[in-house]
Amino acid sequence: MYQVAVVLPVFNSSPFLKECLDSVFNQTYSNFVIYAVDDGSTDNSLEILRDYESKDSRVKIITQSNQGVSVARNAALQALAKQSELFQYVVFLDSDDKLEKNCFARCASEIGSADILVYDFISFDDQTQKPTRNSVVSKEVLNHAQFCDRYFHLNRWSKNNSSDFFLCNKFFTYPVLKDVFFDASLKRAEDQDLMIRLLPRVKEAVLLPDQLYFYRVRQDSLTRTKNYDDFSDEFSVYRKYLSQTDFSASMRQGIQTRFLQKLWSNLQSIFRSELPVEQKFLLYKKYISDSALTFEFPLSKKERRRLMLLRLGFKINLLLANLKKR
Repeated sequence: MYQVAVVLPVFNSSPFLKECLDSVFNQTYSNFVIYAVDDGSTDNSLEILRDYESKDSRVKIITQSNQGVSVARNAALQALAKQSELFQYVVFLDSDDKLEKNCFARCASEIGSADILVYDFISFDDQTQKPTRNSVVSKEVLNHAQFCDRYFHLNRWSKNNSSDFFLCNKFFTYPVLKDVFFDASLKRAEDQDLMIRLLPRVKEAVLLPDQLYFYRVRQDSLTRTKNYDDFSDEFSVYRKYLSQTDFSASMRQGIQTRFLQKLWSNLQSIFRSELPVEQKFLLYKKYISDSALTFEFPLSKKERRRLMLLRLGFKINLLLANLKKR
């Protein structure tokens, strides 16, 4: 039975942490180790972790001052790398979420010779549960090009939702992750940046329709908080890799597609925001020069139309965006 490493960053999640940990200990697949990184919690999260550690040696605790989720995950990856010969698989779990009890067993039995397995998840809060819309109705095995199409939403995957960019619905083989770490300078999209660097290693992927992860929707979570200091992180990730010529054609086309999507959506969000007009104009100037780039792959009709609209100028775009907002 292969061992699973669970990467668990923890910061002030005491109301949910026991439920999260119990979902791991209730797994039908028992050969796992939890690398729990307390990221400077000021509540009793660390005490909860130590209580579980005292009862089960499969909990390994790492403590650090508050440095963010990427540094916490990197600390866990660095720790498990010292015993990498023990692990075949790695999963990422957030401390306010939980796993379906058959998650590890199902993934380990279905991944076969693939490098990564992707499953579905359910979003929930105190009142409701909402399954993600999944275009996979039965198990599928994809090669590198097909998985890039899936990840970047190209071809038959073009109408997928954003769950493909989610980190925690993926079951990784350790060789895919070996020596690759999160970019701690990013406040958002650090998972997408990591995935772009992992994709060249993915020769085969498995997709499952099973809903094996429960994602807790919280109004105060980082992913739901709009902060304009880090507004451009996701866009900058795709901008950074846009000219990476040693990637496969599938990856390069996917990065171009996402770059153009984020160029459009960022500017639309800026125009519709409550920022002062002067700041909107400065952000528009920052982004608009990227609309004049020469792109490697032919543009779709929608992409050509969006670029044309963006090039019409700040005042016209501001007016159009505010008309749509009404």
